[in-house]
Amino acid sequence: MPTVETTITVSIPEGGATLREVEAEVAKGVQEAGRKLLLAACQALEAEAMATLVGRVQRVKMRPLDMLTRFGWVRLGRQQVVERRLGHYTYPLDKVLKLEPRQNASPWVVAQAVALATRIPYRQATRLLVEVLEAAVDHRTVYAWVRRPGPRWWKRRTKSRRRSLRCAQDRLWPW
Repeated sequence: MPTVETTITVSIPEGGATLREVEAEVAKGVQEAGRKLLLAACQALEAEAMATLVGRVQRVKMRPLDMLTRFGWVRLGRQQVVERRLGHYTYPLDKVLKLEPRQNASPWVVAQAVALATRIPYRQATRLLVEVLEAAVDHRTVYAWVRRPGPRWWKRRTKSRRRSLRCAQDRLWPW
């Protein structure tokens, strides 16, 4: 299993600083370190995946993927390969990370958007998401995210709720 590490450097003014200023600097440092760690982890995972495919694929070129993560926008460099036997083009990193085609947001971001948008209006959910991620997100994008996993998420949530209510009424427990 690959291991990655980084360091965080925070600049504090000499004359002292308020808690708000120190907290903002620490948050910036943690976010930048998160981006660096995510990029390094993806590079390590891709190198590991490419090592298992030696001889079966041919490298074509590096392709960027802009991904919205909990650390903001990150540009992943991923290797495009072609399978020698079948001639299919693929990205080993996408298979390792289980990314769908044209997926531009991490599962965490989508889950947060769905959770917010199923409770409050899309525009308000988008504003909250923008504050948390410090990255631009459009309410139509949030709507598209909710349309995909939203109904399944809501069905799972209400189903478990109904089951627990029914069990409480019957004085039975789900286990």
